Amino acid sequence: MDLILTAWVTELMTGASVNQATVSVFDKKQETNQQGLCTIRTLNTENNEGGILVVEKDEDTCMVVNIYHHKSYFNVYVWHVFNDRGLYRPNEDVHIKGYVRLLKVESEVKLPSYAQ
Repeated sequence: MDLILTAWVTELMTGASVNQATVSVFDKKQETNQQGLCTIRTLNTENNEGGILVVEKDEDTCMVVNIYHHKSYFNVYVWHVFNDRGLYRPNEDVHIKGYVRLLKVESEVKLPSYAQ
């Protein structure tokens, strides 16, 4: 069975949608529309683990590893951790920040109709 993956690509600094970014997962590629959205049919892996989502636009590249597909019908804590730069040198201070929040799922969430 094929799965449908929807990607929404935005600029990191402004949050603005990115048009014509190339999104690829496994051997499938698709370009984003003016809203920064694209939909890709992917193969259903046995346990829905693995895979790398790659987004490219001009000189920028972003990768998300171990993508998977699931629905959550209960409240769950989600987290995001980031640092102040990509490469640390010996004896430098490490600055790591992050947040944890409770994601309350009160009904089935759907994307707007233009993303279908």
